[in-house]
Amino acid sequence: MDFGLARQLETDVPRLTQTGQVLGTFGYTAPEQLSGVPTAQGSSCDIFSLGVILYELLTGQLPFGSTLNDVLLRIMTRDPVVPSAVRAGIDADLDSIPATTFPDTSGRPMYPLDEREPIKELL
Repeated sequence: MDFGLARQLETDVPRLTQTGQVLGTFGYTAPEQLSGVPTAQGSSCDIFSLGVILYELLTGQLPFGSTLNDVLLRIMTRDPVVPSAVRAGIDADLDSIPATTFPDTSGRPMYPLDEREPIKELL
């Protein structure tokens, strides 16, 4: 996650970046951030980035690539390969955890605690 880009959701403090500007590390950027529509961005973008980090911890690679072209093409057209298929020895039960963070915002958990129960069950 690019914590340097974090902002308070409910504040009147002026922003340093321009509306519609796309910033961050593309491999960790949620699709709605790539759209450049400020109203589409929120805490669910952080959940997406958390899923990318979990995927990377499990597999050693980013789920959608790291360049802007890779991410734009893959994030909109296909799901990432499940971690257990990328790296031998990963329990297939772990596949579902990062996968729940990748759907569009309607299927993505809104808060990190929403992911707590599936993780606790696997530990």
